[in-house]
Amino acid sequence: MAGKREEQQSATRRDRRRRNAAALAAVCTATAWAAITALVARRGAELTHAAPLVLAAASPRLICSDLTEQRLRNGDLVVTYTGTLCVITAAAVSQASPGPFVRAVAVSLALLTAGAALTLTTGQFGGGDTKLAAVIGLALGPDAWAAPVVAVLYGFVLAAGAVAVRACAAKARRTPRPTTIPMGPFLLAGALTASLTARPA
Repeated sequence: MAGKREEQQSATRRDRRRRNAAALAAVCTATAWAAITALVARRGAELTHAAPLVLAAASPRLICSDLTEQRLRNGDLVVTYTGTLCVITAAAVSQASPGPFVRAVAVSLALLTAGAALTLTTGQFGGGDTKLAAVIGLALGPDAWAAPVVAVLYGFVLAAGAVAVRACAAKARRTPRPTTIPMGPFLLAGALTASLTARPA
């Protein structure tokens, strides 16, 4: 009987985490859409500047899956990468200017390589995080070389802050310190921050 009660309580806690994750994803996405749309309007109607909107549109599923399942689904990442690639390709063709496209692809590959190295050497950066970093490189790369790199750095800083807060909370409650943290939401938050502050190349 006690075992069933514990199982029900565990299921209730999981459902509560899923609902909280969904609510957080909705708030983050609404903020991202509003902020990036305002940024696109401010910078002009160039198609290249719409690339971050694809990332913003994909944020709900990415955040929810990472918070509730501790993983970023390959299907979601492939769709996001493909959609972003289509936007910047269309921009390069319509404007007859391949520079932003080349820059975005180069930064994306660089972040993919760096993320893979982190995954292999530290084990603290998952395969999904590596692919998401590549998507961020593709989405923010057309505007500036540094923007995607800064976005990932922002993500690490935000994640480090969250780890510190969770460690302090665990110490206060005398519970085990959490050993893992989903990086996806922090990388996306870093991308939003970088996209709002980046200066065009």
